[in-house]
Amino acid sequence: HQVSEKPPGKSSPPDPEAQQIYLKGREALGKAAGVQDSRTRAEILRQAIEYFEQAVAKDPNHARAYVAIAEAYTWLGGFGAITGQEARPKIKTALAKAIAIDEKIAEAHQLLGQLKFWEWDWPGAEAEFQRARELDPKSRGSFFFNYAALLAATGRFDEALAEVQRV
Repeated sequence: HQVSEKPPGKSSPPDPEAQQIYLKGREALGKAAGVQDSRTRAEILRQAIEYFEQAVAKDPNHARAYVAIAEAYTWLGGFGAITGQEARPKIKTALAKAIAIDEKIAEAHQLLGQLKFWEWDWPGAEAEFQRARELDPKSRGSFFFNYAALLAATGRFDEALAEVQRV
């Protein structure tokens, strides 16, 4: 299967079977969040990635599964189960696919903002965080703590404090 040529933001509903596999992966991500042992957490995250990869193999246009792949690799890289050099290309590839299918997924832009922040591309990170907020203005997700960190890192302390209070 190939990713179809659809205008951005026009993704179709996912294949029902792919969606069920994706939901198993989301369940694994949720489980990983509650695990303290880093080795066990890494194993669960790798299982989640397998589910998400199965979902996109079944439905190559499942944008949220690509976002979830990026999220799982962000976690793996974030707590040191894999290196940033290993994680970043996988995150970039998954997010590029997700955004090509549906550029209106706020979580994809939040993750891309986080990635750009890690890479010291602060203007790029801010643009992605702002795009995520445009797409989901009521979001209070933990990703916006990264935006607050970006604001603080660039000396915009009042804005950073306001962002933390908002989140």
